[in-house]
Amino acid sequence: MKNKIKIIGTLVILFSFAFISLVIAENYCWLKMSKNEKIHITTNDYFVCEHTSCQVCVDSRGWYSSWNKCYGSSLCNSGGSQQNTPLTLEANFPFQDGGFFTKQSFFMDIITNKISKIDLIDNVNRKQINLCPNCNEYKKSITFKEGFNNITIRAVKGLEIKEKTISFFIDNKKPRIIKTYPLNKKYANGEFNISYDEENIKKIELNYGTEGSILKKELVGCESGIKKQCSVNVDLSPYDGREIVYWFSIKDIVDNEVLSKQTKVYVDKTNPVINNLNFSIDKRYVNLVINITESNLDKVYYYEDGREKILCTRLNKNNQCIKKIVFKSGHHDILVEVMDKAGNKDQKTISFDIA
Repeated sequence: MKNKIKIIGTLVILFSFAFISLVIAENYCWLKMSKNEKIHITTNDYFVCEHTSCQVCVDSRGWYSSWNKCYGSSLCNSGGSQQNTPLTLEANFPFQDGGFFTKQSFFMDIITNKISKIDLIDNVNRKQINLCPNCNEYKKSITFKEGFNNITIRAVKGLEIKEKTISFFIDNKKPRIIKTYPLNKKYANGEFNISYDEENIKKIELNYGTEGSILKKELVGCESGIKKQCSVNVDLSPYDGREIVYWFSIKDIVDNEVLSKQTKVYVDKTNPVINNLNFSIDKRYVNLVINITESNLDKVYYYEDGREKILCTRLNKNNQCIKKIVFKSGHHDILVEVMDKAGNKDQKTISFDIA
């Protein structure tokens, strides 16, 4: 009876040992390493192979473990898992695919289950950067270029390759407003203009009106680039003869926004009026007498053969522009125009012959 008990006890011990060995074998394996290869002991501590080759015990994560845990285990692949486990790649990008961002540096968290060669591929510029020649993780910040980025993280172990690709856009430069028109304390007739620098325009908007009643008008067809101009025309009839304030806002593709200075302008929507345009000819001289109604005169001028010539920049006390001009012999068709300080105009054409 005692012998039977001993035999049963021995069998139980052997079975238990075999079971424990089987469990251990399922979770631990022997890893062969080359010189300078390293694996985790803890999160911040590593085991580094300092010989031509090393054989150490690792757990299912590929982390260093006590040798006795590998009792009965087989060789594993270089990542610390069983040989039939495929290569895996976790690339925890701090940005979403197709996202827009204002910063250029991002912390990259890349993990593989095997010691691998990890590369970053710039698919836009067709460049490949090796992040780590022999590791199973990469946790560092990487700086990316401005503009559109399309990158691939690639892990390679022997014939196994795993990749993850993502696209994103970076714009950390705010738009720059060079100048706006009309100028401060000048006249406006409804046409507004802005000059700017911005490579990725999303929206340009004109804000105008009086205090407590500001209207908005989005500009259409504004180009992205350097030293660009864009204009818009709005109806200022309700403000004729009054002072208003205006400013522009520019927003880029990542919602960086800048505002121009608030500018005060006087609204003049009333066109000048040429009441009378009389002329007399004395040999080669033409005497012009132009009667005009306009309180904010800019200039009186005429066109001939595409050339502009100034006649007057102010009127006499009788609201007249009087000018004596010499012309060459022949027939003449001239266009006389009057423009006020807001850009409003009136015009008349006269024809005459010089002997």
